[in-house]
Amino acid sequence: MPTPSISEYSLGSTPKHATNFNIAVSGAKFAAGLSVYFYGPGCANGCLQPSAGVVVNNPNPVSGSISISNVQLGSGSYYFRVMNPGGYWSGNSTSFSVQ
Repeated sequence: MPTPSISEYSLGSTPKHATNFNIAVSGAKFAAGLSVYFYGPGCANGCLQPSAGVVVNNPNPVSGSISISNVQLGSGSYYFRVMNPGGYWSGNSTSFSVQ
C-alpha cells in the first residue's frame, strides 16, 4: 500500500465549536478504506473521523482527492493526518482553527 500525501485542503466553512463542517483534501496515493485522524485539544493521540464521513473521490496515485464531511471538533487549533490501510501515514496537514 502506498504512503499518502496531503498537498492542500480547503474548509467548506469557518469551523465553529460543536458545528459540523467539511474539508476537501488534495494530495496523492489515497487508497480506498483510508482513515482520517484529527489532532488538537482533546485529541492529543488522534481522534478518528467516522468512516461514513470520509470519501475517496479519486484514488489516483499521482493526484487524488478526498472529502471529509460532518467534522465536529471543540475550539482550538487542529491538524489532521491520513492513514491508508496497512498503517501507511501521511505527514501532518497545516493547522486550522476552530472558533
